[in-house]
Amino acid sequence: MLQLDCRDLILNHAWINNQKTGSSEGRTFTVEDPADGTILATLPDCGPVEAEAATSAAHQAFSRWRGLLAKERAQFLQAWLTEIRRHKESGYGREGSMYGIDEYLQTKYLCLGGLGAVK
Repeated sequence: MLQLDCRDLILNHAWINNQKTGSSEGRTFTVEDPADGTILATLPDCGPVEAEAATSAAHQAFSRWRGLLAKERAQFLQAWLTEIRRHKESGYGREGSMYGIDEYLQTKYLCLGGLGAVK
């Protein structure tokens, strides 16, 4: 069975508009390990209110994103890549982990047409 070393990777909230949030109705649901029934997380059971908030936030974010020059977008992506590498070095993406950070970095490089070399 997979053991998660970094329990802080499991969230117990929804993430909307760069803010932690719960269900507006206070409902939750649990996520269980199917192998042994252990509760892994209790999450907000979001509904239409949260869906509307998330859709609105995504639309606003995309409007800002598409207004950036390609060079500015690349700078954001390079900063994100730096954070991913930092977490990899801290143990979040150890060899053999389920996160496949090396594969992700290679895919990112190929999808962006080689924008910024992946080292």
